[in-house]
Amino acid sequence: MTYVACVLQLQGELEESESLYRELKTFYAKVSGAKDPSTLRLAYELELVLAEKGEHADAAQLLREVSELGQNIVGKRDQETLATIHNLGAVLGVLHEYDAADELFRSAGELTENVLGREHPRNSCKSVQPRECTS
Repeated sequence: MTYVACVLQLQGELEESESLYRELKTFYAKVSGAKDPSTLRLAYELELVLAEKGEHADAAQLLREVSELGQNIVGKRDQETLATIHNLGAVLGVLHEYDAADELFRSAGELTENVLGREHPRNSCKSVQPRECTS
């Protein structure tokens, strides 16, 4: 069903995608627990839909929760956690919370460099300022 939610998102059916991701997240939380990595992944995917819908404050709140849980469960060096931290920075930039966004981008950039290495493609844009990333 996760793939169905993803396809709906790609087709621009954001309301349906959001609804399905919420159902799946609730189901996984009930079956596997709120702290299970699969549940966290669904929350991350839900955040992407919320951000795409322009619901940035809701996306930021969800990302804060996912980021905190991810850091506690799988650690800061986990790639999913790093992506969550980076996405939170991007959403905060859209919300004009530039100092917080900058701090998160720098933190995620340093951690990503430590985990993946300096030459990894994910590290090629870390000098971009948050204001340049938002429109």
